[in-house]
Amino acid sequence: MTSCASNQRESNKTIFAMWLDSCFDNDVVSLYLNDIEMFNDVEVKTHDILSVTPIYLSYSKNGVLRIFNGKDIISQKEIDLGNKINVTVLLNDVETTEIIEISKGKNITIDACTSDYKVNIKQCKNKVIYD
Repeated sequence: MTSCASNQRESNKTIFAMWLDSCFDNDVVSLYLNDIEMFNDVEVKTHDILSVTPIYLSYSKNGVLRIFNGKDIISQKEIDLGNKINVTVLLNDVETTEIIEISKGKNITIDACTSDYKVNIKQCKNKVIYD
């Protein structure tokens, strides 16, 4: 379970960060931002103890989006996303789409804690804390 915390320092370099979070159990996931493929058909499993996956994205002010698997950069793209981002997630071929505005929070989590194979996309202005 995730929630937003207060008093986060603003980063000078990162515009937003996005995590694949809880409840993934060897699910096949594809992610698109503004209809641009970030990754396709990646098998994702939430860590049993940490309750998060190793997959996350970081988008910097210079327009570079990095996709990580743990500490390893698995992809890097120069891309102009703007403030409003159309996020599309395919979880085992079930699509969830949501528009997020970076001005409303730069920390985004995606979890699979639903019964219908859609994902939850949550946005926080402050850092994410785990219960």
